[in-house]
Amino acid sequence: MSPYHGSRPLAHSLAVLFLAGCAAIPGVPTQNILMFSGDGRAVDPTGNASCTEGASGSGPLCHEARPGRGTFTHVGALDYTELDDGYYTGAYLKSLFGCLHEYSRSSPTHPPGSPCKQEPRIAPPPETSAGVKQLLIFIHGGLNTQIGSIQRVVEREDRNGTARGKDTPLYNEIAQAGYYPLFINWRASFTSNYVDGITLIRQGEKQPWLGPVTAPAVVAVDIARAITRAPLVWAGQTINDLKATPGFSFLESRDPDAVAAELICAYEFPRAEKCPTGFRFKKPPFCVPFNVRAKKDLDGNRDFDKSPTPNPDTVQISVGEDRRGCPEMDVAFLAYLVTLPTRLLLEPAVDALGTGAWEIMLRRTRLLFNRDDEFRHRPEDRPADGLATTPRNGGVSILLRQLAREIESAKKADGRDWEITLVGHSMGSIIANQILRETVQLQLQLPIKNIVYMAAAASVRDVLDSIVPYLREKTDAGFYNLMLHPIADEREIYTLGEIPVDPGPRGSLLVMIDTFLSKPFTYLDRTAGRYQNFLPAVHNIPRDLWPRVRIKTFSVGGEVRNENPQRHGEFTSRFKFWIKECWQPDSAMEPTAPRDCIYDP
Repeated sequence: MSPYHGSRPLAHSLAVLFLAGCAAIPGVPTQNILMFSGDGRAVDPTGNASCTEGASGSGPLCHEARPGRGTFTHVGALDYTELDDGYYTGAYLKSLFGCLHEYSRSSPTHPPGSPCKQEPRIAPPPETSAGVKQLLIFIHGGLNTQIGSIQRVVEREDRNGTARGKDTPLYNEIAQAGYYPLFINWRASFTSNYVDGITLIRQGEKQPWLGPVTAPAVVAVDIARAITRAPLVWAGQTINDLKATPGFSFLESRDPDAVAAELICAYEFPRAEKCPTGFRFKKPPFCVPFNVRAKKDLDGNRDFDKSPTPNPDTVQISVGEDRRGCPEMDVAFLAYLVTLPTRLLLEPAVDALGTGAWEIMLRRTRLLFNRDDEFRHRPEDRPADGLATTPRNGGVSILLRQLAREIESAKKADGRDWEITLVGHSMGSIIANQILRETVQLQLQLPIKNIVYMAAAASVRDVLDSIVPYLREKTDAGFYNLMLHPIADEREIYTLGEIPVDPGPRGSLLVMIDTFLSKPFTYLDRTAGRYQNFLPAVHNIPRDLWPRVRIKTFSVGGEVRNENPQRHGEFTSRFKFWIKECWQPDSAMEPTAPRDCIYDP
């Protein structure tokens, strides 16, 4: 599984629970990476093994003076050194901002003493981007290891997750597109989060004494949960599996398709009165094992009077089609039957163990903004001006305040405008939501213009409560919600390497969150990155904001894989999320122009 992926399959993660990864990463681009510990503190991303003598949390960094070569510099079982807050703000962020300013010059160069230290050096922006300074902030999802989150920035992987070198690291691909890239890497691995939940965290607090003592009880509760909830888990997963089967489509609500049809008609066919009632998506074949479904159902219906231009006063939307064929569907069905026994065995384990890890991951997304030490001070650590004015000291919160000051100072110096593109994949959207809320609450002058969520694991309610106030505050900002086709979400499989079997539960991470891991109280508490959840909730977005909302759902099927993500993790392993044209809905009115948005599978 690629470290680009916003989620590693839980079944795979369980199998390697106690295995630690190691890697030698010679040059970590510290001026493009901000990495944080499970406590929300900034850490040294250059390495945690074979460090340069004298390296510490107040500098120098582990491999700052001598990049490690020929030996492991990153060991998955070891913690990374936390940086002192003073060093983080006064040295680490200062160096990062220095490189950001150098990149943003009209004709960037790398003179002696240049603040940019990456190897290879950061590529200059295209000549056409000399006006507005652009920054892209990318936040990965859950179940990424810290080593994997670093490798994402410097390496490319093939579709099977095998790392290979490349001439252009990811940070330079983004730089060449005109954005200064900034990656927020947080501690999101399954192992780390599950172990913390067992041994350390009790009722939202670290309990270094109580935690280990009660760990056996927590494990026992998880085992009991797996046993007692097994019938509920099997029933829920069976319903989900059947929804991806043509003969059982009645189990799925028709509302998402109805809302999508209304929005597409308003956007593409505003003059066609019969569009809302006559519009039909393509249906997949009904295979027994060959197709017996009528051709008119296979073809769907979008044959209406097209407007010369899209309607600018509504939601911009495109929804892909189900393009699976009988051979593909027959193979998937046979594989499902063969692995049914292992699936029944693993599903309760995923439910029991995954829930604990999910809850600690949610905790860690919040510690990035408010650390525990804001709320409990030793007498000798209390600030001279009192506790009532304690600032938010999570690593990302510090970044936002420093970045706002840096942008304000730069604008006064050269008069150039800034634009920030905020990209969140999977659980990264939860962190992005809090960034938007803090920007509004603290009145930070952060020009976040493009908000791009890919397969968002945040709840619909959380997204609406964050996006709507921000769009009200920033009248030039736009929101993009990119989603897999619902069938792709529901039928996602996790193979054992090249072996074409899937022994674990089917469904993307979002399906598992909605089915196993979370406890939604209402419909709006389900994940926003699923078509079935977000489309019926569009009426909760005020109508005057609709023109700044873009919804894009991709097609599903082997024949369209070269143009469409098919799995949850492919939004970051194959999809070029830094290219703006790739976020845009594909209007049927526009000429079909090939877009270079997907890496070859």
